[in-house]
Amino acid sequence: TINIEGGEGLKQIVGMGYKSANVTGAITINVKGGDHGVIIGGVQYVSGVQPMGPNNGDFAAQSKDNNVTINVTGGHVDEIRAANNNNPTNAIRDYVVANGTDTRPYALGGNVKIVVDGGSVGTSADDDAIITVGSCHSVDGNVEIEVKSGEVVGSITAGGRNTYSTISGDTSVTISGGKVDGNIYAGGSIDSKKYASDNPPAPVVKGSTSVKMTGGEVTGDICGAGIGDTVENDVKVDLTGGTVGGNVYGAGEGSTIKKDVV
Repeated sequence: TINIEGGEGLKQIVGMGYKSANVTGAITINVKGGDHGVIIGGVQYVSGVQPMGPNNGDFAAQSKDNNVTINVTGGHVDEIRAANNNNPTNAIRDYVVANGTDTRPYALGGNVKIVVDGGSVGTSADDDAIITVGSCHSVDGNVEIEVKSGEVVGSITAGGRNTYSTISGDTSVTISGGKVDGNIYAGGSIDSKKYASDNPPAPVVKGSTSVKMTGGEVTGDICGAGIGDTVENDVKVDLTGGTVGGNVYGAGEGSTIKKDVV
């Protein structure tokens, strides 16, 4: 467990380590105060390649059952990245492209829970504030993100951010209070400007996705899925309170939903 109660200037708060981290057990990061950079729940830098499944070979990620919990209850952090920090190496990208979507290596072998209940996360409404995993990497578990109070400045993406990423379980975003100055994506999202002409494989959620809002404020859009992503199960959006400044989409922008939108 990592507890941060004050101070300033930490560039990264990392749950595991740099590159070759192999940790068995739960990881918890609590930020209660201070002004810091990026929270990374898993490893700082993922290298090597390994299909989704228990860690072996040279893929520098975790073993199974590494559930990650990140709590922000005060202070400020620039961004939360639940699994890993880096973009894919050429070796990872080439491996995934050659071997297909089910070989996307995971950067985290366990469930993710992120709770913002005070303080602030993010620096710009036009950028990412909370993401689960980046290009060519995956999370082998479920993802839960909840905003109870405080402020998130930027978008929340519960699925994978950009291409070739996979969440093997379900994803959910719950807003019960506070303010999100950005968009909500329960699925994955692709940077449409960066990848507009490439037509790359979409980020995938193999389970279901959901957004539940009972209070608070979202200044942007709410999407039950994401942008250019694929959801292999149901999508659900449930709004019973709070205010939304943008639009509410059952699916998303260019999303593929293989079951029901409810």
